[in-house]
Amino acid sequence: MMNHLISRKNFALKPISKAVDTGQGCSATATGELVSSVAFKRACVTTLSVLLLSACFNEEQVELKQWMQAQRAKTPATILPINVPVKFVNAPYTQLGSTDPFDDQKLKNVLAKLRSNTVVSSIQPDLSRKREFLEAYPLDSVKMTGFILKQGKPSALVSTPNGLFTVVVGNYLGQDFGKVVALSEQELTLKELVQDGSGSWAERVTKVSLQAALKDGKK
Repeated sequence: MMNHLISRKNFALKPISKAVDTGQGCSATATGELVSSVAFKRACVTTLSVLLLSACFNEEQVELKQWMQAQRAKTPATILPINVPVKFVNAPYTQLGSTDPFDDQKLKNVLAKLRSNTVVSSIQPDLSRKREFLEAYPLDSVKMTGFILKQGKPSALVSTPNGLFTVVVGNYLGQDFGKVVALSEQELTLKELVQDGSGSWAERVTKVSLQAALKDGKK
């Protein structure tokens, strides 16, 4: 009796265990096969893509090389002629024993010779004289703006950056010892003293004319 029950029990359990084992095994096997199939397809697609790209690249390289070879065959080689080298002739230096042109002593000798040939001018500015106010302005900043005749004595109106002033014969203007020597309704005449390159003083006559706008009667 016990053996019969055990055999029945074993018989009843065996199919369930087998069914369970079979079910789990099929599920695991199907999943593994599916994953392997997807991976294989992806690998195949990737490999095929790489092969296609390689084939296209190689084909383009071949076409490019063929085009370059064709262009080389069409283009003639041009080689520019080389100029004949210039032949330089060595010039001998013959001034070895001559005087150095930049010698200080030579320059001193020339200056001394110029001084000995220069006639000392008797024209000298009076440096002890007290400078007048209008001698502080450059002559190009002084303008003649009017003429006045008072009791037979002419005088000129001149404008400076600091205002109007009256000038008569004998006054000084500008920074070159300019002395007014003549006056008229149209201009005033100066006699200036300027120094040349050798240090000598010389006279220079300069005229300051009435402004053109005032001559035409314009304001």
